[in-house]
Amino acid sequence: MLGFGSLVLSHFPGLQSMGRVAGLGVLSAVVWALVALPALGSLAMARRTACGPESKPPGRPGGL
Repeated sequence: MLGFGSLVLSHFPGLQSMGRVAGLGVLSAVVWALVALPALGSLAMARRTACGPESKPPGRPGGL
């Protein structure tokens, strides 16, 4: 993140815009990984436990 931020300080406009876009991409990936994915995982677990054992698909024969 710091490396992409240093591109923003460049005098060349192309590098400045690349630094902004790359920094925004890294920031959005971090937010997604730390906030959105755990929230979706907990929602999926809550839905799975709320359905009950009768809605689970049958297991494979032989315990595999």
